[in-house]
Amino acid sequence: MLIYNTEVSHNRASTGGGLYNNGSSFLSVNNTLSGNMASSGSGFYNSEGRPTLRNTIVWGNLTDGLLGSDVLNGGGSPYWRHSNVSGWDATLGRDGGNNMDRDPLFLRKGYDSDLTPRKDGDYRLNNSSLSVNRGYNPFVLSGFRTIVGLTLSQPTDGQYVSSLRNDLGGRARIYDDVVDLGAYEYHPNQGTIDLVHSVEIGRYPHVTTSPDQGLHYVRSQSTFTLILIPELGYTLEGLKVTTGSKSQDELGFMKLTHNVDGTVTVYFRHVIDPLKVKLSGVSPVSNVSSERGDEVWSSNGLLYVRTSGPKDVRIYSLTGQLLHHLEGLLDQRSLRLSQGVYIVKLGTDTVRKVVVR
Repeated sequence: MLIYNTEVSHNRASTGGGLYNNGSSFLSVNNTLSGNMASSGSGFYNSEGRPTLRNTIVWGNLTDGLLGSDVLNGGGSPYWRHSNVSGWDATLGRDGGNNMDRDPLFLRKGYDSDLTPRKDGDYRLNNSSLSVNRGYNPFVLSGFRTIVGLTLSQPTDGQYVSSLRNDLGGRARIYDDVVDLGAYEYHPNQGTIDLVHSVEIGRYPHVTTSPDQGLHYVRSQSTFTLILIPELGYTLEGLKVTTGSKSQDELGFMKLTHNVDGTVTVYFRHVIDPLKVKLSGVSPVSNVSSERGDEVWSSNGLLYVRTSGPKDVRIYSLTGQLLHHLEGLLDQRSLRLSQGVYIVKLGTDTVRKVVVR
């Protein structure tokens, strides 16, 4: 597995707050692990495996509320090259050269001066950071070698390893001849970063969506709104939505609103992960008895209502428009209606949805 141009921050776990490896020989290129918390290996815990970490920063993670023990190698043989690792020494893995333990001087750390964690860390580099221009270009360039004393001309797109042309903020991966460490390349006048996350909307039986099927993007921490429209004859009353994101599925960030017209508006609030939207619970409208002796059903373009005693019956469109009022209905009545879905209210507290075909 290749992990590249990734910021892993603001996570909490018992072991391996940022990254936990159990036997994998993954490759890490230009990643930043900071602002995570754990009782051991707050930045990176390695259990077996032979991962390779290049141009990577693991610094500023809190282990039991303290700094300095970001990496714990519980087994295996991590191979480090050109990386900035808090508490760097030979116990953390094989030394491929040019590793260091120096404050990266992030624009905003993931904790305050009293080590209180914060969630708005900014892990871009300060212009005085020793992580600037300390990476190794061939890790992000394909077969490209620099020559000491020569200025590196701006590489062309084809010279970069696939997908490594830009940093996490969308800026050129190499600035000022030499690649930086971590997920972000230092650029003068950096301005702000607009991180985005993908929202994948599929094709769902008996439901149309707005926006349509496909990949959509939302700025990090903002809200993505999805409208679900049931096919004629189907209801979303039992709808369930999942995304694969813990914050949306388990922590209550997602909000569903059932509208009077039968549609559902889904608000994915404070999006911080890619979302893959899945639906369940879409079902046909049932033409069932509302209570013993009272029935509502349809057949051949007619809507039938039968009551066991005098009741006011009101028939509405899905938009809430009152179409018919049968005052004090006793026994059975039929009405010819256009094809569609109708809301039938019997008395004061019984409501049914009926499809007329």
